[in-house]
Amino acid sequence: MERDMNARVRHVQLLYEVRRAHLERQDHRPDSTILYLNTNYDLTDFDLDAYERAARAVPGAVIRAIFNSKAPLAVEVNEPLMVRGLGLALIGLLLARVRRYILGRPTTVVCYAIENGDVRRSITERHGRWAWRAFSLLSRGVMKRMDRVAFGTESASQCYMEQLGASAKAMRLVAPLEPRCGECDPLGSDPRVLFVGSFEPRKGVLELLAAWEAKQVDQDDPVVELVLMGQGPLAEQVRDWAGPRTDVTIVSAPSPAQIHQFQARAKVLVLLSQATASWREQVGLPILEGLSHGCEIVTTRETGLAAWLLSNGHQVIAESGVDDVLEALNRALLAQRGPEEIVSALPLVSGRAAAQNWMLNEE
Repeated sequence: MERDMNARVRHVQLLYEVRRAHLERQDHRPDSTILYLNTNYDLTDFDLDAYERAARAVPGAVIRAIFNSKAPLAVEVNEPLMVRGLGLALIGLLLARVRRYILGRPTTVVCYAIENGDVRRSITERHGRWAWRAFSLLSRGVMKRMDRVAFGTESASQCYMEQLGASAKAMRLVAPLEPRCGECDPLGSDPRVLFVGSFEPRKGVLELLAAWEAKQVDQDDPVVELVLMGQGPLAEQVRDWAGPRTDVTIVSAPSPAQIHQFQARAKVLVLLSQATASWREQVGLPILEGLSHGCEIVTTRETGLAAWLLSNGHQVIAESGVDDVLEALNRALLAQRGPEEIVSALPLVSGRAAAQNWMLNEE
C-alpha cells in the first residue's frame, strides 16, 4: 500500500522542521508527502503518527519517497541560507539529480526563501571565517542548482544576492500575504491592541510593556485594552506586570480558535521584532493573520514585510523607544480606515499557496 502511494507522489517536502501550516497546505495536495527531522511547538497537541502523508526523514523513507514515484516529481527543500537545514537540502538535491540524470525521470528541486538576516555575520562571529567560507560554498552550490526559488519578501531576495551572489535557474517574488479571513463577517474594530507570539525579548514584548506603562500617565487617552496572547521565557514577568492592571488581559498558551477570535475584533496588532546577531524576523505569522482580519499593524523595520506594510499605510518604526512605540500605537488606534479597507489590499489567494503553485509549475 505504501509503495502504491509513493508511486503517485508528485511533491516531496524535505523539512528540517515541520509546522502546522505545512500540514494545512498539504491537505489540499493529495499527491504530496512531507518528510521531516523535527516538529515545531505549534504541533505539540497534534498526533503526527496518525497523519499518513508525513513521516520522519529517516534514510529509508527519503529514498523510497524520491525513487518509488513514477510521476514527474518536485523535491522541495529548505532554503540554502537555513543553516540547520542545509544538510538535508544537500541530500535532497543529490538524490534528485540521481533520479533525473541516472534514472531519467523528470525531477525538479525547488525552495521557498524568506531568510533576511545576516547569516554571514552570525556564522563568522560564532565559528570563524573558515566556517562561513565552507557554508557559503555549499549554499551557493545548492542555490545554483535550484530549478525554482520563490522569495517571500524583497528583503529575502536582497539578502541572497548580497550574501551568496548566486541565482537559481528561475526566481520569483511572491509575498506570503493571506486573503481576507473567510470566517469573519463582518470584521470588528474594537479599541484593543493585540500581541500574539512568544514572550521573549526578540519579539519586542518588553518594549511594548514599557510603552503601555507610560501610556497610563496620560489620562486623556481613550480606554483601550491590551491583550497579550502567548507563552515563553518572559511569561512570569509579563504576568507580574499585568497583575494589577484592569486594562490588560493575558491569554496563556492560546489555541488557534482563541487567537482567531481576538484578531477578528482587535483594532491594532503589534509585533515589535528586535533583531539579534543571529536572528531577524523573516515575516511574522501574527502580522499575516492580523492583516487578514483587517487589523492596523504596528511593527519594526526588522520584519521582512516592512516595505509592503509601509507602502500600505501601516506603522513601521525604526526605533522601539517608549515615545516611538506610543506614537505608532496612537496613530494606529486613531486611523480612520476600517478593516474592510485594510483587507482590500490583500490577494484573493494565499501568497504561500501561490508560491508553491509556481514552484511546482501549476499556475
